[in-house]
Amino acid sequence: MRHASPAPTLLAVLAVGAALACRPSSPQGASSETAPEPSAPIAPAPSPAPPLTPAEETMVLVPSGTFEMGSTGGAADERPSHPVEISHALLVDKTEVTAGEYARCEEDGLCTRAQRPSEGDPHLGECTVGVKGLESNPASCITWSQARSFCRRFRGGRLPTEAEWEYIARAGATGARYIWGAEAPSCEKKARFRVNFRSCKDPGPRPVPFSPPNAFGVHDLTGSVKEWTLDWADEAYYASSSTRDPRGPCEGADACPGHTRRVLRGGGWTDDADLLPLANRFFLSPDARFAGVGFRCVRDVDPGRNP
Repeated sequence: MRHASPAPTLLAVLAVGAALACRPSSPQGASSETAPEPSAPIAPAPSPAPPLTPAEETMVLVPSGTFEMGSTGGAADERPSHPVEISHALLVDKTEVTAGEYARCEEDGLCTRAQRPSEGDPHLGECTVGVKGLESNPASCITWSQARSFCRRFRGGRLPTEAEWEYIARAGATGARYIWGAEAPSCEKKARFRVNFRSCKDPGPRPVPFSPPNAFGVHDLTGSVKEWTLDWADEAYYASSSTRDPRGPCEGADACPGHTRRVLRGGGWTDDADLLPLANRFFLSPDARFAGVGFRCVRDVDPGRNP
């Protein structure tokens, strides 16, 4: 259906009338000229695209998929190797949460105060939150509860499960021992692999992103800081783990009888090179604060999944 053109404005009508009045009269018998039809209205410019949200700027979309979790020749708690399906797509932080981001969460009253390096504990000499010049370094000395609260309240997401973390880290690399492949790291090769580890006496984590992205576009999964996950720790869990979206003992609930530690993944600058393999697992009290411990957040594409 065609739509009628809008009526000409009053100014347009007056302008046409003035132009006709100034023209000479048409010769006798000649047909008189008619006023030109108004031009078709100019279509309005398309609305600009809405700005990206902070989450969309700092996260990358990871599709659902399956992978082989654990290892066949690693530590006992990494065995047995078993297939796992991650049935849902995720938005994943491209890097670990930075000290500057956590400080903003504190300022907004959404996060409790992180430990500062001047507060007495020798393990906390490299804490980063609130330290001028370290705003782009990974937030460290953060407890499990603080990490979870940041992800929930500041990002509208959550901590990744242990299975999600390994799926994100492997990024489709079946059987890989390390993020970069099969070759073991060394001090001579660390610049090529872009990792830090204690064996080489590195001074601490670098501003993020430090390492190149993996196939999913995620940085710094090894050789930066260890990262909290949702799961309670259980050294024998793999023997009975679900093969679809496992969430660890007690589904990662706030309390889990008989379990007192949470799982961390991704060896960091405070660890020796032999702790950097992808399947390596770390267990700490959720109240632990260490300079080599940080975190990243994920968000479910289906918002109903974010606890």
